[in-house]
Amino acid sequence: MAYLIPKCRRALLALLAGLSAWAAAAPWTDWYLTGAVLVEEEQIALAPDTAAHFTGVHRALPETDLSRHILRLEVKVHDWQALQALQVVVSTDGNFERYLAVDLRLLIGRLPAGEWLPVSLPRSAFSASAGADWRTVNALIVRAVAEPGRQTLVLIRGVEFIATEARPGLVSLAFDDGRSDTYTRALPLMQALGLVGTAYIVPSQLGQEGFMTEQQVEALHQAGWAIAGHNERDLTQLEPSLVALELAATFGFLTSRGYRGAAHYAYPGGGHNRWVRELVAHYFTTGRTIDAHAQPLVGIDPYRLSSLSVYALHSPDSLKELIRRVVEDGDWLIVTFHLLSDGPPKVDTEYPLAWFEELLHYLVDNQVAVLTVPEAWERLTAGP
Repeated sequence: MAYLIPKCRRALLALLAGLSAWAAAAPWTDWYLTGAVLVEEEQIALAPDTAAHFTGVHRALPETDLSRHILRLEVKVHDWQALQALQVVVSTDGNFERYLAVDLRLLIGRLPAGEWLPVSLPRSAFSASAGADWRTVNALIVRAVAEPGRQTLVLIRGVEFIATEARPGLVSLAFDDGRSDTYTRALPLMQALGLVGTAYIVPSQLGQEGFMTEQQVEALHQAGWAIAGHNERDLTQLEPSLVALELAATFGFLTSRGYRGAAHYAYPGGGHNRWVRELVAHYFTTGRTIDAHAQPLVGIDPYRLSSLSVYALHSPDSLKELIRRVVEDGDWLIVTFHLLSDGPPKVDTEYPLAWFEELLHYLVDNQVAVLTVPEAWERLTAGP
């Protein structure tokens, strides 16, 4: 084992307190022989070294068909900013000659430090090398690499693949902030194709320049849309008492108007932590993040709904391919738009209107189930 930097040495030694022996016989093995690795039963501790080398553990499996499974794990990172990558790599042929890989560091939009983060990843979240096949999985690696010259501790537990039912996936189209183009551009195109969306509005901004009026929001509601809650300021940067007031005001505005979607919320900027989620749970049934992946139809944390925010870098072809995989794998993808532009995007949050229309036609032509967020949530949580 490589030299263990002092801060990480102390943290790892604390994990050993009270143990009679370290779990040398555990099925996980140190794979790269860099940094520091500790496996205690099913909990893994990784302390990447400061030279930007991978530190990780390996587990061999008998050849296994995981074509109807999702990956679940929990992760805690003491300093996400010091972490360059946190990957799960799945071998499907030989010794990783063909593989599937996912980087949690890229998928998780806002990274709460120092708390256990449960993650449920569908197969559509993984990128694949040529010929990789979920039906022939034989091993996996969990690995971390630190930023050069930085140090942090990564704790992982409960790594498992969970079987899922074979059923088609779902797509929800969401629109953040209550921008006027949701009414003037998205509504006419979607209405013509028989589609409805979910608008996450900021009540205090309605009627301001660039935002919908209350009458336009009501028109969305009458057209079958869901109207859900949002706020302007990052809740993690406010005092809890102020957060409670903002949430109460938003919830009160939605419920007083009888909006379908009033029980659903999107964290401003994706910012959330334990106490923010607890406050949101006082008012809302779900809380939506900006974690950029689909979610499986089982084991969803209602206050960590993932959502892919799309910008001009997301071409129609890439979105179509993702949606194809989501439907095939039986996942739920929330696609979130911020601004729809007639011409070339002027800011990062704009998405070309022509691409948006192309995506809508793809959904209709391929008979993809497009539901509002509350409709999808009701379907997923309905009893047998």
